[in-house]
Amino acid sequence: MNKSIRWGKFYHEVGHILFHIGNQLMMPDSFRLYQEWKSNNFMYHFAVPTFMLRYANIPVDSDQAIQFIAEIFKVAPTFAKHCLNLYYQKNTHS
Repeated sequence: MNKSIRWGKFYHEVGHILFHIGNQLMMPDSFRLYQEWKSNNFMYHFAVPTFMLRYANIPVDSDQAIQFIAEIFKVAPTFAKHCLNLYYQKNTHS
């Protein structure tokens, strides 16, 4: 497992520590899935903070933008692409 994947898993687990209590084995599937979604969402925003993207000179070309995010934040390109999509979704709907 490469370093960026390990960090992603770490950020995900930090999300659980910060926001969740209880044993997931003892809760309804819908609530467990909600906790997983919330920890994944935290993971993306913790690894690539929105406030930092606001001040970054993100290239207009999407492939270059993904590479830029991946290099600056030391994340995998697929992770960077998802973070960039979240960022653009949030900033076009605000």
